[in-house]
Amino acid sequence: MDTRRAARAGRLAPPRECAAEGCTTRLSVYNAQSYCWLHRNQASEAPRRERSLRAVTITGVCAREGCDNTFTTVNLSRKYCSDRCRMLAFQQRSTRARLGGEMAA
Repeated sequence: MDTRRAARAGRLAPPRECAAEGCTTRLSVYNAQSYCWLHRNQASEAPRRERSLRAVTITGVCAREGCDNTFTTVNLSRKYCSDRCRMLAFQQRSTRARLGGEMAA
């Protein structure tokens, strides 16, 4: 019974080495990849390049009042042209909410 449990856990599996040429790193039984940490990017480098070429770029206009800058992004939910505009817009919203609350009180 103990032998079957160990076999299911992969402990009796033969040791595996990194698939990169010349690398003798022994892979953990918990690592499902064929490559070690050092060489894992070599195996997936080509698909990443293809994905980045297929990414759709969008041109948008900044949502902050007083800024009409345009920006290009791949993020569909981006609203502001920069971090500075994003933070200024937050400050404006916070100030409006604070002043609105004081006027109602």
